[in-house]
Amino acid sequence: MTDGGFVSIEGTTSNRDSFGILLRFLGSLTLLKRLLPVTILLLVMTTAAPQIFLWLTGEYSQCIAPSECFARIPFLGQSLGLTPELLAWVALGSAALRLFCWALFEISGQWAAQGIHRKMVSAVAHTRTTFFDENPSGRLINRLVRDFDNLRTTGVVRISDTIYTLTEAMCVSALVFLAHPIGAILIVPTILFFFYAQRQISPMLQRCATIKSARFSEVLHRETDVIEGARTFQLYGKECTLLERLQSALNRFIQINLVRAEVESWGRFWTASITTLYSFTTLAAVGAAVHYGTISSILGAVIITVIFRLSPLFSWLTWTTSYLVESIATARRVFEYVDLPDELDEEFAPSAARPLRLTLAQPPTGDIEIENFTMSYRPALPIILDNISLKLPFGAHIGIIGRTGSGKTSIVQSLLRMVYVHGGDILVGGVSIFSLPVDMSRSLFSVVPQDPYLFEGTIRSNLDRTGSVTTARLQNALEDVGLTASIDAAVAEGGKNLSVGERQLVCLARAIVMNRPYILMDEPTSSVDSITDQRMHEALFNRFKGKTIITIAHRLQTLESYDLLVELSAGRVVRTGHPSKILPHIPTTQG
Repeated sequence: MTDGGFVSIEGTTSNRDSFGILLRFLGSLTLLKRLLPVTILLLVMTTAAPQIFLWLTGEYSQCIAPSECFARIPFLGQSLGLTPELLAWVALGSAALRLFCWALFEISGQWAAQGIHRKMVSAVAHTRTTFFDENPSGRLINRLVRDFDNLRTTGVVRISDTIYTLTEAMCVSALVFLAHPIGAILIVPTILFFFYAQRQISPMLQRCATIKSARFSEVLHRETDVIEGARTFQLYGKECTLLERLQSALNRFIQINLVRAEVESWGRFWTASITTLYSFTTLAAVGAAVHYGTISSILGAVIITVIFRLSPLFSWLTWTTSYLVESIATARRVFEYVDLPDELDEEFAPSAARPLRLTLAQPPTGDIEIENFTMSYRPALPIILDNISLKLPFGAHIGIIGRTGSGKTSIVQSLLRMVYVHGGDILVGGVSIFSLPVDMSRSLFSVVPQDPYLFEGTIRSNLDRTGSVTTARLQNALEDVGLTASIDAAVAEGGKNLSVGERQLVCLARAIVMNRPYILMDEPTSSVDSITDQRMHEALFNRFKGKTIITIAHRLQTLESYDLLVELSAGRVVRTGHPSKILPHIPTTQG
């Protein structure tokens, strides 16, 4: 994120410590890590089994009498009796080994990868709340869903394919050694050249993968514009502009895919060139070994067969390695979210005094005391509340007033511990809220926000997320706030099928159901008519007796019956007192 910026910029240039990222990814697959030695042994057996089968069937085809059919094992001086049953068992064993090895590696790897996703979701859930303001929803969806899914499927599969192909190349080298040692020795520089070529293109592929993912996030953003902002563009006759923005994002996504394909094609070209040269050399060595009788013609045919597979083998290795490199870039993006700092670690500035952590059986209640409190929303942003001190009596109805930007909502955010603390403290019943577990401190408050968000489902599911409240109690809460709707009425995503005022009424009814000691109301009546406004305040006084109500309000006349008003300006307390003493000195409404 740029200094002082409100939206973080998605990085697309870091390719450092790629090997470390790969090792971390492998280390995170705990189940696969435990089975890795067994898996590698099975891979060796799996790659060797088809070559052994070719050799044995070739030897068997040369037998005149099946009862006297033997295959001489090179260099060991031993013979192996051949029967159709043995060949059948070798064939079945080869197929079974391949299937079992695939299942052991890929299925166990993908299963183990679920642990990474759990850590990722947990880290996002426990990071600072401003993180969600800085990162657009398209980016979050892309990281949590698409990036992880690519890592879980493509990443694990490509690791499996790369190890399998390398193992097969080693087995080919071992077979070539039977013909002539120089053939086995030459496989070393061939593989070294392959990895040299991959090392050269690896940073480019990672860069392409990271940019591609960022470009896909941009496409998701533009799709959100189409869904959420289409009405606005239509009102101004700018539908073409909206479509052009989407088309531009798609074009940038396609362009980076073309660049990636070009980079990969060059990698394949150089790999194919060196493997072709190696194949010609080893073919000459095998031909010489057959000519001088070092190996049998059958074994020579088997070796020639696997040599002809070298070029497609290395071509496949180039392809799977390139995707493995991309998976490293994806893993880096996933681990960025896994490593998100806990909100408690970023709650205080380094110079601020942190209170000692307490373990209480239940949350405290009592007066709220704000002592010399200074905060901002992020370290690089300006101070919002500047060294304010304030006492809010328990059980009182308190109104907070002031112009836009004066810090009214920031007090609510501070009580909910959603800010960056530079100094001071907030006490509830004499206990610092920052000394409590964050879930306990937030459980003290019910919130009626200015722009409420409801979850898709029903009014019942939005009032009672745990399903533990009786129908009668839920219906009474709706009646108390004057909302004439069935508790089983459908609610669209975000509550879009309800007006803002109706959503606020649902949130107020939820506060009644939750029955918490402190009620925070941020402009709760800004979107309702005066009659509904009066009904809501009657509900506040009737249903929240003995509870502390903190209200931010535009309609100052609704605060006349409150116990205390607090006026803010530029993050400081201007004055406090009874509404009868403060309201006559300020305008009827404030922005």
